[in-house]
Amino acid sequence: MKKIDKILEFIEKDGLTKNKRDRHLVDKRSFMYNALRTEGYTLQKIGEIFGKNHATILNGIKKHKLFTKHNDYNYDKNTKEYREHLDVTYIKPRSLQDDVLRCTNTTELKLIQERLIMGKYI
Repeated sequence: MKKIDKILEFIEKDGLTKNKRDRHLVDKRSFMYNALRTEGYTLQKIGEIFGKNHATILNGIKKHKLFTKHNDYNYDKNTKEYREHLDVTYIKPRSLQDDVLRCTNTTELKLIQERLIMGKYI
């Protein structure tokens, strides 16, 4: 099965064309916007697939880039299935020291704790 066919199958299976704003769906849509853009689709064509305008697609791609740059834990968790099936790797090894030094609240500290348990640190 071609990569584009897998992408379109996931979009339909997970109902990503619906106008729901749950975090896991927003993350999955952003991931798919970027995947389609990488496959050479125009912003307009991606918008047609999802029933969105080009500005929404562009914003989603920006979110994808931001979340992947910072190894956002929730984004990684919400898009894991897509990355595995589409053979996409972008996650850089995490540094425990960097995460602890950047930690500013207990929520971030709990995420660090989860990452330690899951073996996410180098």
